[in-house]
Amino acid sequence: MDTCHLTFYVFLEELKKFFRAEEDRRREQQRTAIDHAARIANGEVIPPKRNIYRLRSATLQVLCQNYQNQLYVTNPQNVGTIRFLSEVADALLQYQ
Repeated sequence: MDTCHLTFYVFLEELKKFFRAEEDRRREQQRTAIDHAARIANGEVIPPKRNIYRLRSATLQVLCQNYQNQLYVTNPQNVGTIRFLSEVADALLQYQ
């Protein structure tokens, strides 16, 4: 709906499109859930999904806590900062 002043029937058509898309999305979710339940009922072991964003967040929180606790203090100090940033980069690339 790119315009500000839609006619009523154009507005209704856009609403229909929106709700059809939502209904399709819900049906797909139900189909996926039924398929998942059937696979489990057949004895298939399904590994849990890894939430890479949670893993990254937890890893970065630990690294930042270590940095704040001055685990990366070296002489000269920029070497410790470079090591910390290197580990941050590794953590970001690890969970892809």
